[in-house]
Amino acid sequence: MVINPKIYMEQLEELGLEDLEIEPSSRGEAVKLIREIEDHISNLNKIRYNLHGDMRIIRKEYLERLVEEGIRGDRKRRRLIMDERDRVLSPYEGIDRLIDGFIDWLENVLIFLREYAGNHE
Repeated sequence: MVINPKIYMEQLEELGLEDLEIEPSSRGEAVKLIREIEDHISNLNKIRYNLHGDMRIIRKEYLERLVEEGIRGDRKRRRLIMDERDRVLSPYEGIDRLIDGFIDWLENVLIFLREYAGNHE
């Protein structure tokens, strides 16, 4: 059973990345933020792992439908099934891109924070 994409969005919202403030005023605060950012990246990777698992399950289900008897030679029915699969996968793929964007952003934030912490000893 796959998880509804809305649940994945709720999980992302619960991380509170939109409210994350990255303006350290000391080395200690930068180090604390580094740990927090690393935790966020870890959580995003866990969400993405589950998301990819669900996407594999969906693709497998549609592949099984495509090889059913009577569909093999019917291009129209095959196209309808593939279009339906693409529509079902679309929200998952959008969330995957969103996660990638968050991870890229957070990795850049880590670079900044590590440089900040190194310069403010």
